[in-house]
Amino acid sequence: IYSGRHGQEISFPENTRFEYPEPVEHLGSLDKAERLLAEKLVDEPGVWVERKPFAIAVHTRQAELEKSRDVAKDAAHAVAESENLRIHGGKEIWELRPPVDWHKGKAIKYLLGFIENGVPLFIGDDETDEDGFVEVRKSRGVSVVVEKSDDRLTSADYRLHTTHDTTTFLTKLREAL
Repeated sequence: IYSGRHGQEISFPENTRFEYPEPVEHLGSLDKAERLLAEKLVDEPGVWVERKPFAIAVHTRQAELEKSRDVAKDAAHAVAESENLRIHGGKEIWELRPPVDWHKGKAIKYLLGFIENGVPLFIGDDETDEDGFVEVRKSRGVSVVVEKSDDRLTSADYRLHTTHDTTTFLTKLREAL
């Protein structure tokens, strides 16, 4: 099973698909927000705006200056507020999305309705994964955050520090099963 776009798109075996109803009524707000952000951030080094089908991402990963990151954050917050969009932070990213009541946790809950036996395992490395960690915990599953720092507060049950650690963990888990 593959899930993308924060659980709004889920592909099952045998080409069965689930798509959360797209908030097409918000396309005008997204278009306007994209234009505003592109104008405001055009001269910020290492900051770029990415349009997704139903979201806008403001990336700051390549910004060397803290000022550029702050400008991007402020611009994203201002535009989200003016266009009635929700803003979500992540790793070096600010994402503007329509105000829909769907996230990774709700997608996990939906998926668990198809599973009779087994223990859900959810691994994530971003702040947007926290809803998923909470839902997996409710279902007595196992959640793992991938984060270099031990300082991050998280709802995950366990922590791995690198993607290499994650690969090692999954390999050992597969061998044990």
